Amino acid sequence: MKIVLSRKSFDSKYGGKPNLIFQDGCLLTLPIPGYQYVSMKNFKGDLFNPTEYCDIEIPVKIQKILKENQLHSLNNYAELMLKLFEKSSAKKIQKLKDRLTGSLLDDANRKPYYCHLDPDLIYENLRRINGWHGLFGPSPDYHKHLSNELKENDLILFFGTFRHIIIEEGSIRYAIKRDGKDLIYEGKHLIYGYLQIKKIITDSRGIEDWMHQPNHHPHLDEKLWNNRNRALYVGRNHLYLDGKRTRYKGYGTLNFSKDLVLTEKNATTRIWKRQLFPKGSIIKHKNIIISQSKWNRNNCFEWDSYGQEFIIERCPEFENHIINNIFKL
Repeated sequence: MKIVLSRKSFDSKYGGKPNLIFQDGCLLTLPIPGYQYVSMKNFKGDLFNPTEYCDIEIPVKIQKILKENQLHSLNNYAELMLKLFEKSSAKKIQKLKDRLTGSLLDDANRKPYYCHLDPDLIYENLRRINGWHGLFGPSPDYHKHLSNELKENDLILFFGTFRHIIIEEGSIRYAIKRDGKDLIYEGKHLIYGYLQIKKIITDSRGIEDWMHQPNHHPHLDEKLWNNRNRALYVGRNHLYLDGKRTRYKGYGTLNFSKDLVLTEKNATTRIWKRQLFPKGSIIKHKNIIISQSKWNRNNCFEWDSYGQEFIIERCPEFENHIINNIFKL
């Protein structure tokens, strides 16, 4: 089994803010904006509406936390994001708030604000019908390289930048230093979700089943699907590790623990834990080994901000960490 670390969701470049760690350990990722889409066509030429932030329902367990803290009106991601960013005056965030506000107006005045929900791992986020599985659509450029490496049963771990949030007196905000030493108040990289590959779809015949879902995956848009390096990775029903079926689904999100944090203690976001990634354990794609210079003088791997997918090879330290600490088998 090969392991890929894939960077997805909000960050300083795409979206402008970290993703959320609730105080009970629930993780919530924010999909990046999909500025380029107004309407979409699937590979058959049929029009469909892209997913908007206001289409995505907040998972029930997080809705419960919000309602317990007098935040009863937050039901979808657009409403949650507006509340979270309420006091932010940064130019980039103000533009995002304006567009979120426009998407929640009445029918005569509303302006849709689309997002790129990929990977799509949470059943309750959108309306589904029978047969839905977790899905991931790598960009054509990355699939071109990954296709030489990945096959069925390989494991993709999704990571992003996260901070704890504080809910108090009907408000929600990002944690700051004085909120407590056990909280992540500066953005840190951590693993939030996973997908074990059941099959890799690369032709239009294999995609038919996914066209019946009420909300199409963004990589079914003709702009992406008509690329020769197109692909859609479908998650397994159950997760298998070390040759054994586990109690976990083959795709999903995780609850926060320190074992999910990739960033080295007391280090900046992009410096990863040295005990997890010895020199030479991370490659970008087939036969291209990341330079030894990416490990600093403390033998910590320094994440390349332009890297999106990393293949982990010959790294028993990280494999054991996944089995024993992340999934606790």
